[in-house]
Amino acid sequence: MANNTKRNKATEQQSYKKINTEPIVMEDKTAEILKQIEENKRKEEEKKVEMKDNYPRYQNVDITKGLTKNQVEERIKQGYTNVNDESKGKSIFEIIISNVFTAFNILYFIIAIILIFIDIKNNDGFSNLFFLILVVTNTLIGIFQEIKSKITVDKLKILSSPHATVIRDGEQIEINVEDIVLDDIIVFKSGKQICADSIILEGNIEVNEALLTGEADSIAKTTGGELLSGSFMTSGTCIARVERVGKDCYINKMSNDAKKYTKPRSELLSSLRKIIITISFLIIPVVVLYTLSHVSFKSFDNTSFGYW
Repeated sequence: MANNTKRNKATEQQSYKKINTEPIVMEDKTAEILKQIEENKRKEEEKKVEMKDNYPRYQNVDITKGLTKNQVEERIKQGYTNVNDESKGKSIFEIIISNVFTAFNILYFIIAIILIFIDIKNNDGFSNLFFLILVVTNTLIGIFQEIKSKITVDKLKILSSPHATVIRDGEQIEINVEDIVLDDIIVFKSGKQICADSIILEGNIEVNEALLTGEADSIAKTTGGELLSGSFMTSGTCIARVERVGKDCYINKMSNDAKKYTKPRSELLSSLRKIIITISFLIIPVVVLYTLSHVSFKSFDNTSFGYW
């Protein structure tokens, strides 16, 4: 009997341990599965990056011959042309619409209609509508500032002649800036704007990068130096190889980053916004009550005056 009792206790203890360890094992398996999923995602992302960057580079092309017709066609098929497909940002019409039709302007518009109704009813003129001057002024200032910002951002793009001189199949030809492809051999002359990020292969020049850095002084560049799109040639002539095109160019990255808007995350602004929304909802019933009381008072006053 004693042996049987010991065996039963041992069996119960083993069962209890097994039951207690099962959740731990399940948790470990779940963690392993999640880790495996994350690892697979990481590997897929790495493969995508490798596929994206896995294209032939023509960095040893003879600068007197440049790319061949077949190489240029291959680049065009791959999509490595000097075209920026990023969003252009808001248009002027969209800026005006977004500043005029705001929640507060609509609220003020409703209040103005109610006050106009009161003034017409009581023949008081429009003395209660002076607040609209502040509303309109504030809206115009907002529109002006946003349009000014848009104009400044739009200046961060290629401003020069829409043509560039490249060497292809041993000949210098004039092409559109958008038709430049990666690894093109391009000739830059004094007075021209750099239309794509490039590496100098031959020549000594001076460039002005004021549009990019704000530095007014010209910077000397020699063989091996990097030319950033958006800068201007002030003197000299050089032959360079296009290193980046389209949205990957420095000037286009700057422009696209400047056009992106992210709402500021602030507890103070969030609390202030909630207070303003609450006040906005309270204003309408207050105005309605004011309207009703005003009209009732006028009616009572006229009735009393007629009676006496």
